Amino acid sequence: MKRLLAIEWLRGFAALSVCIMHFFNASGYFGESDPIFTSFLGKLTLLGRMGVPIFFVISGFIIPYSMWHGGYTFPEKIRNFLARRFARIEPPYILSIFVCLIVWYVIRVFVEGGSYAVDWKNILMHLGYLNVIDGEGWILGVYWTLGVEFQYYLLISFLFPILFLGTKIRRIVSALVLLGLSFWLSKYVHDGLIFRHIPLFLAGIFTFQYRENLLDLKWFLFLLLIILAALSADLGLLNVFSAVFVVVVILFNIDIRFKPMYFLGTISYSLYLMHWTFGVDISMRFFKYILPDISEIGKIAVVIVCVFISIPLSYLYYLLIEKPAIRWGKKLK
Repeated sequence: MKRLLAIEWLRGFAALSVCIMHFFNASGYFGESDPIFTSFLGKLTLLGRMGVPIFFVISGFIIPYSMWHGGYTFPEKIRNFLARRFARIEPPYILSIFVCLIVWYVIRVFVEGGSYAVDWKNILMHLGYLNVIDGEGWILGVYWTLGVEFQYYLLISFLFPILFLGTKIRRIVSALVLLGLSFWLSKYVHDGLIFRHIPLFLAGIFTFQYRENLLDLKWFLFLLLIILAALSADLGLLNVFSAVFVVVVILFNIDIRFKPMYFLGTISYSLYLMHWTFGVDISMRFFKYILPDISEIGKIAVVIVCVFISIPLSYLYYLLIEKPAIRWGKKLK
């Protein structure tokens, strides 16, 4: 398959955006007594919420792209496809759960002098993303998106023939039926299920179809407008902007020629999995302990340092855990 530079740096951008947003806004480090954060920085870093929809649109494009060029057929290759995806994402995910548990245990017992009890039933639910049943109980908040991604893998493995094979009209009608059904179901289910996020995946799917000449420009623009309207009505303008941004970057395969962002793209999954544990639970907690009365400028500096700490640690996690999982997945027959 041809190397897509746009996908590589987009992943890095999305992972870094989520990381910065969490460190500034979700860690509870800043408050109303911090005027720079309250008036400017907090609002700016909330743009990191683009990270998740960017990941979903990327998956909407790259998964059928790899299936198409890999000669995917249903039902002959469904087991191989799912096994490869499982081998690729599951080992780093599972180990991140246990790293998180160990860190929490050390903090609660040895640092805070308290106790920590593990809900093993909840942990077992994580292994099959079964937490999506109620949408609650994730050890780390970022895991809910992995559950949505895995639902997408299941969905695309079954729907590949009707979304990408056959006549153009059948493909278009099938996609619109999927969009309408998901839009209706999203009103009755929580966000941990895929239905509300289907328009983001479809934005990537239609981009793939246009790029592979399965859609002409007229139909592509028409379907994309429908997708953007659905996103605007349900998920808001930030998701609309995220979808447009990814579609444009992919279609023109934009190369930003900034090597650090491509590096972040390489380790994006490890950074996404581990940034909270490395950056907030360990690094930021340490700085809070040794610098309890720091100024707002000092806090901003601490967050930036924590970002730079989490990146090399995530790279180490990539080398030790994720990269071997990638090799293992490629070897599956």
